[in-house]
Amino acid sequence: MNKIYILLLLGLLLTSCTTNRFDINTVDFSYEYTEQNILPLRYHDRSNLNLETANKIIKSIAAKDSNVWGYYYVQHNFDRSEKKIFDIINIDYVTLIAHILGVPEARVHYNLNANVYLFDSYGNIVEIYEKKGYIMKYRGLYYGYDYPIEDMSKEYKRMFKEIIDDISTNRERTNNLLLLSGALEDDNTTETYTKIYMIVK
Repeated sequence: MNKIYILLLLGLLLTSCTTNRFDINTVDFSYEYTEQNILPLRYHDRSNLNLETANKIIKSIAAKDSNVWGYYYVQHNFDRSEKKIFDIINIDYVTLIAHILGVPEARVHYNLNANVYLFDSYGNIVEIYEKKGYIMKYRGLYYGYDYPIEDMSKEYKRMFKEIIDDISTNRERTNNLLLLSGALEDDNTTETYTKIYMIVK
């Protein structure tokens, strides 16, 4: 009987220790806007989101136009840190018993960042938008070891929604600066693309 309990406990420990990572490209960024009022911009694919995800964030407010007036660059990142809750002079078996009884192993802190850069057709910065988010979760046997995927998805969706709202609010200034520089031409795309990469890398 004791062997069965030990096997069940080991199975629970192994299951709890598997970690699912967060992938921002699985977040649904389908924002609904009644007005498309920002001149079209080309996605700069050095961003750390894929094209489909980035388009869902920006294209929801892009106007219909035969020209492209610059680039947009979308970026996200987060850092993860933790602080142990229970640790008695490195007495491993006491700590293990405490965790089995329900004491979490650590508090895990997530600091999230979302950024959108808008560039004109010459690679000059028109606007920079940044939002921050924060999540705290417990880690442990009964709390799990996974990244808080649902909470992180909600935070990123909120942050990028706020950025889109800000872009829409500043549309007149942004569009005027884009028009002043002119549309993106085939003969300057490579140079402009490289210039932007040097700024955001």
